[in-house]
Amino acid sequence: MIGNELKESKDISLAEVLEILEKRKKRGPLGYEQQTSHDYCENFVKLSITDTKGLISQLLEIEEINEKTAIKIVDIMPMKEAQLKIILAKDRIELSSEKLQKVFEIIMNYKPKMEEYIKKKKKAQEVAEKKEKTETKEEKKKEKTETKEEKKKEKKVKEKKSDKK
Repeated sequence: MIGNELKESKDISLAEVLEILEKRKKRGPLGYEQQTSHDYCENFVKLSITDTKGLISQLLEIEEINEKTAIKIVDIMPMKEAQLKIILAKDRIELSSEKLQKVFEIIMNYKPKMEEYIKKKKKAQEVAEKKEKTETKEEKKKEKTETKEEKKKEKKVKEKKSDKK
């Protein structure tokens, strides 16, 4: 990226960052910063990309909430009204108690989807770890077999040398 100038800047959610990095990963290995960002997103993304976009669009229907704040809310997914108030206060957004309650209800409507997404993610991670362990065991077994074969060959060579003497 050195030498390229910034052409456009846009706020995007962690789910969108993860999607971009997944596409980039298919083309080849990620750089250090990209891999670090990818790992971070994998750990903290709480909704699928479609659910993320849906929640953002619902939050944007409330006129006081701008896109940047909606993205923050989706990335954090506050589970308590106090957490939501902190996010809004940071951006100097004041909502009436009715609107605050409405925002919180919108977020809570996505809670089951969030829990389902996190379960799927954990299951996929467990499968990947299991596969990795299996591959590691197979590699160790292969190494042991190769080591045994090498020792047998060395033993045969020694026997041949001793037979010649």
